Amino acid sequence: MKVFNNILLAGAILCCTACISTKRDVIAKEQPGEPGKTEPLVAVKIYSPDEPNAPIPDEAPSIPLPSVAQQRAEAMTDTTIFTRLETEPTFNYKGKNATTYISEEIARIKEAYTITQKGIVNLKLVVERDGSLTNPVVLQTNSEILTKSSLAILSHMPYWRAGSLNGFPRRAYVTLEFNW
Repeated sequence: MKVFNNILLAGAILCCTACISTKRDVIAKEQPGEPGKTEPLVAVKIYSPDEPNAPIPDEAPSIPLPSVAQQRAEAMTDTTIFTRLETEPTFNYKGKNATTYISEEIARIKEAYTITQKGIVNLKLVVERDGSLTNPVVLQTNSEILTKSSLAILSHMPYWRAGSLNGFPRRAYVTLEFNW
C-alpha cells in the first residue's frame, strides 16, 4: 500500500511539473474523418509561480452577509427545534433551579392529595423563544396518576429563559425528570 501511495504521489508531482513548465497548452479535438488533424477548442495560458508577468487576480468577490435585522427576523420565524444550542435553556425561579422546583412541587402535591405511589416520569418538552413550555411528550412513566400530576406541575411552571444560537433566542428540547 505504501509503495502504491509513493507511485501515485510521484505521478502527481510529474504531472504538476509538466503543467507549470508549459507556457501555452491547447486543448484540442480531432476532426471527424481526418485523423491527425486537430481543431483547437480552448487556448489556456498557464503561468509558473515565479513568472513576473503573471496577471494579479482581482479580489475575491464579497458575499453579502445578512444584516442583524434580517438575522433576527429569520431567527424569529424559524420553526426548527434544536437539541443543542450555544446557550441552553435555563430555569431560575426565586433562586431555584428546575430540579429543586420540581421536587418541592412533588412534595407539596403528595401532601395535599396523599399520593402514595412511587415512580419516575420523564417528559420531553419544547422551551419556546418566549420561555413558555409546549408539546410535552411522555418518555417514561410508571402510572397514569403520576403522569397527570407531573403534567399539572408542568402547566403551572413559571417561564424559562430560552436558549440562544448566534445571540438570538431559539426553540429547544428539554427533558425533565419527575421523581415521585
